[in-house]
Amino acid sequence: MPTEETRNAQTVIPLSMGVSTTLNGVLGFAMLIALMFCAPAEIESTLDSETSYPFMSIYLHAVGSAAGATGMAIVVILTEIFATVGVVATASRMLWAFAREGGLPFSSYIARVDERTRLPLYAIGVTALINILLAIINIGSEVGFGAFISLIVASYYASFILSAAAMLHKRLTTPASEMNWGPFRLYKWGVPLTVAAILYSTLGMFFSMWPTTVSPDIEEMNYCVLVFGSTLLFSMGFWLVYGRKHYTGPILEV
Repeated sequence: MPTEETRNAQTVIPLSMGVSTTLNGVLGFAMLIALMFCAPAEIESTLDSETSYPFMSIYLHAVGSAAGATGMAIVVILTEIFATVGVVATASRMLWAFAREGGLPFSSYIARVDERTRLPLYAIGVTALINILLAIINIGSEVGFGAFISLIVASYYASFILSAAAMLHKRLTTPASEMNWGPFRLYKWGVPLTVAAILYSTLGMFFSMWPTTVSPDIEEMNYCVLVFGSTLLFSMGFWLVYGRKHYTGPILEV
């Protein structure tokens, strides 16, 4: 749905992704360098800070004022809030599109669009509710919450690997003259860059499932493998029982 809500999406969305990734990458790296220069010599004191967030301790050490550090932390928190709004908007549209195609339980309700606001309010509400429930996990178990955080990283890599592999298969099996090219094309660099991206994503996905210590205990163990595998099994079971009977495939409304 995000592409359906954007004019000239095949040009605007890739440009937006490229510009935002480049801009945020450069600014984020610059901020990281600044933090490293301002960090105290005893890094352990920063990691064991009472705030539980090392960057706040670095702010306090750099400006020497609790008020100044708080003000700088507020900027980061506001940025996170704005980013969360964007993520929820994107996720709710994806949920709505999938429900519209009959790929979810209660799809007829989730796919409804409010006539007054022209927004998928049910999809937005379900997305917000799922996020709230997942955030509550941290109250009961930091280990469980950490497993979901690792699952997000692995899922991002897995989704990219699937899409890139499908694109690579298309490039290798279809003559260039028969390809439906978009406004952007890499020509001879397309295949090697796609292969490199798949290898990098595979490596990132592999290491995202490992614990941070050599001999982890129950608290230090990374349960991403368990959660990721369980999610795959549930998805396969849901497809066999429900999805293959009701899912109609991508529907494009322009």
